[in-house]
Amino acid sequence: MDTGGRCSTARLPAATATNEEMAATRRRLTGVHAHLRCSPSPSAAAAARDESPAPILLDDAAMKEFIKTGFVLLAPDAAGMPPLDVHQQNWTDGCALQEDADAGVHSVGDNIVASIPGVSTVLEAPAVRGVLQSVLGEGYTYHPHHFMHMTSPQTDQFWHKDSGRPWGGRKMRHHQSIEAMLLYYPQDTTEDLGPTVLLPGTPYWEDGPKPPKEGMGAATTPDEKDSIFRSSFERLGWPEETAPHKVVVPAGSVAIVHFDIYHRGSRRLESADDEGRKRLMYKFWLSRTADPTSPSWDHTPQPDDDCPEAFGGGNAPGRLGAVWTHAWNWLRGAPAGRRAIDPAALQQQQQQRGRELSSVAELQAELLGDSEPERIAASYELAALAPTDPAALAALHHSLIGDAGGDGDGEGGEARGDGGDNNAKMELGLAARRAATFGLVSLGPLATSAFLDATAASRPSEVRTSPSLSDFPLAY
Repeated sequence: MDTGGRCSTARLPAATATNEEMAATRRRLTGVHAHLRCSPSPSAAAAARDESPAPILLDDAAMKEFIKTGFVLLAPDAAGMPPLDVHQQNWTDGCALQEDADAGVHSVGDNIVASIPGVSTVLEAPAVRGVLQSVLGEGYTYHPHHFMHMTSPQTDQFWHKDSGRPWGGRKMRHHQSIEAMLLYYPQDTTEDLGPTVLLPGTPYWEDGPKPPKEGMGAATTPDEKDSIFRSSFERLGWPEETAPHKVVVPAGSVAIVHFDIYHRGSRRLESADDEGRKRLMYKFWLSRTADPTSPSWDHTPQPDDDCPEAFGGGNAPGRLGAVWTHAWNWLRGAPAGRRAIDPAALQQQQQQRGRELSSVAELQAELLGDSEPERIAASYELAALAPTDPAALAALHHSLIGDAGGDGDGEGGEARGDGGDNNAKMELGLAARRAATFGLVSLGPLATSAFLDATAASRPSEVRTSPSLSDFPLAY
């Protein structure tokens, strides 16, 4: 049978209805056999990669948009995407894989490409490889952990960032493009199927939407859930550019997103269940393997490369212009000390917002304040001033190791778990340290003394902050 270049995977005869688990096992073994039979030798695979079409890279405008929003969407009909029939087969095989998992035969995670070889056709498409190389550099690598998600009826996730360590755990988040997720949708993903929902521009903020203290129980109605999701976002006062974006896309679409973007899975509606439709999403985790030394995308040098106008002006939402500028210059391979926004450009941005350039004291006050967008902006703006203004460097240094709000470890704060004002004060102090860390890391070697001082601190939370450089091994 002609399978369009894809190896045939004829199924073994099904077992009786009373032996469903054995039938699923046989289906699984048949798929493994087909995969092994179709898999090329290592030398043949290397030769195939060498002969594959060149990746289709992003241009400057698309890269700047990725830095600003935190995601890129690839349409199935874009140049360099695979044939449309690939996606139908990947959906069919994915549904069968989920049925096997439901029968208890295996997990749907961490072995997807071996189980469904057609997925690799998407991952190796020139358009997909081009976006990945653009945002992660040549030599990017897939993490062993990956998963296939199927939406559930009437089940919503809350806003979250994925765990910073495999299978749970937490680490310092990256503002630079060091890690990414690839989300592949093999079927038409309509709103009733439960699309992924992204909050654009949020890789740079940690203090995001919070679920209600009482949680969302089984009795919470869909309308009540929607109200909770909406109010939890609106309560933050974030700019309108970060409003929820539903990934409603045609079959075969791929989203490549900054690993630290806020997102959630939404519920599949009963109308879709009545029609027997299912939404699959293949998720892969990828990492950069080397510092950028030059642009890895289709870059055309421009006079404003050091401080792109696309990031500047008083219209930058959440005062993210300085953050975006640093991310752009880091990706271009600019050395530490030449990545920050120029103070003159910073002053121009401030004037466009109807204010003079903030003093170091004003920026430090914002760094210690209760607005995370202001804390992050102030940290990067202080970093822009620090190479020529010792007071700016001292402000970041103090915010890292000073008694900014206390930390609950016994000095400058009360014991953890006392609740009320003490816990709020502790969290604010830790938030200031986290924001200061981003600004200091952007300075490179100029910040070394601040982090060394933190390692000698007497309070545990200061010492916990000091490993931030090892959490930014590619950013320092």
